Amino acid sequence: MKNQFYLVFMCVVVAGCVLLLATHRVLAQQSVDEPQSEIGKSERLVEQIGPAPDDIRASPSSEQGSGLDGDSELQNTEKEKTKPVRFGIVIPRGSTKTAASYQPFLAFLGTETGQVFDTRVFRTTRGLIDAFVEKRVDYARLSAGGFATGWVMCRCIKPLVVPISDDGTHGYFSILISLAGSKISNLRDLADKRVALVFEGSTAGDLLPRHALIHSGLDTKTEFPDIQMFKSAREAFKALKKNKVDAVASWSSLTGDSEEGYSRGGLQKLVSIGMFSMADMRVFWQSRRIPHGPHSISTSMDKAIANSIAVALTLLPQKNRDAFEALDPFYDGGFRKISQAEYTPLIELVDQ
Repeated sequence: MKNQFYLVFMCVVVAGCVLLLATHRVLAQQSVDEPQSEIGKSERLVEQIGPAPDDIRASPSSEQGSGLDGDSELQNTEKEKTKPVRFGIVIPRGSTKTAASYQPFLAFLGTETGQVFDTRVFRTTRGLIDAFVEKRVDYARLSAGGFATGWVMCRCIKPLVVPISDDGTHGYFSILISLAGSKISNLRDLADKRVALVFEGSTAGDLLPRHALIHSGLDTKTEFPDIQMFKSAREAFKALKKNKVDAVASWSSLTGDSEEGYSRGGLQKLVSIGMFSMADMRVFWQSRRIPHGPHSISTSMDKAIANSIAVALTLLPQKNRDAFEALDPFYDGGFRKISQAEYTPLIELVDQ
C-alpha cells in the first residue's frame, strides 16, 4: 500500500512539473511574439524602445461604462465628464520610481479639477505611445521625441503645457561648433571635413545635425563630411581641441551670458570646467528650438477637462511644491501652454 501511495504521489509531482514547464514556455513564447507597432525610423527619437504596449496595471473602472442609457449628446457629454482620466506613466524595469510616488501630484490634480485620475503604468515610452494611439490613455507626460512620434502615428494627441527650466527657457537648440580659428562658418563648409556626432540616436547630438547636413545641399557621395560617432560629449570635444575633428554637435539654451557658455547645455559645462573658453569656439549652425517634453492629452478629451488640467498645472509650483517636485525634479520653472506647431522640427524629422 505504501508503495502504491508513493507511486501515485510521484506521478502527481511529475505531472505538476510538466504542466509548470509547459506554462512557462507558452508565456515566454507570447512575450517573444508580442506584436510591435510600426514606428520605423522615428523609433530612435523615443527615449526608451521596447515591446508594445506593456501595461502593468490598468484600473477596471476606466474601462467600464457609466451606466447611462440613450445616445443623446447631453448624455454622452455627462458620461465623458464622469469617466476617470487615465494617466499614463513610464517606469522602466529596475527604476526606483514607483506609481505611488505620483500620488501627491494626482491628488493635487484631483482636488483642483474635480476629476478622478486612474494610473496606467508602462515599462517603455513605446508602450505608452501605443496606448495613446489605441485610446487606452487620456493624459501623460511625454518626451519631445515621444510626442512627435505619437502625433505622426495618429494625430490623436496634442501638447497641453511644457515645463520651464529655472533659467526661464522651455527648450533647447541642437548646435554645431568649430574652433574659432577655423574657416568653417556654415554647413556647406563641412564638405570633406570630419564631424563628431554624439550619442547615436540622440536628438541634438545626432539626428538633427545629420538631418541638417543631408538637406544642406552637400553631395552625399562626393562632399559629405566624414561622420565620427562618440559616446560622450567630453571625448568629442577633446578630439576637437586636438584637431582630430573639425566640428562637434552639442546642445545649448543659447540664452544668457554667452561668455559663460549660455545658461544651459554642452558649452556651459565645458566652460565651467575650464576645458574651453567661448573665445576658443564658434557656433556656426543651430536648429530651430526643440521644446521640452510636453504634458500631452488625447484630442478626444473634453475641452473643459483639458483646460482644468492646464490651469492646475500652471498653479502647481506655487500651490503645492511637494507635489510639483514629486512630478518633475529636473525643471524648476513651472509650466506654460504650448502648441503642436512648436514641435514641427521633430515632427518633420519623424515624418521624413
